[in-house]
Amino acid sequence: WPFEDFQPLPTARLDTLHTLPEEYNLYAITFKDIQLNFGESLSNPWIRDIVFRDPVHTGLLINTATAAKMGLAAGDVVKVESPYGHLYGRLATTEGMHP
Repeated sequence: WPFEDFQPLPTARLDTLHTLPEEYNLYAITFKDIQLNFGESLSNPWIRDIVFRDPVHTGLLINTATAAKMGLAAGDVVKVESPYGHLYGRLATTEGMHP
């Protein structure tokens, strides 16, 4: 077997995410809650009733301390912007996100 192309260890390449300008000081993380893990969950009226009463399921999550430093509060409508686009959403503060 020819081993010219064999690479025993991967070559590290820095992601461009870490070279963004200072104005982009937060990271966006996406996830699915267990209540909404599958599409059929949303068609269940009991689950839908529970999920949409909790602002965590319908808002953009941010740590409470981070929001306070930025002058934001739960319920504020914010614009989230990146080099790839932007969106608007209602803020939900939680201790479940890293500061």
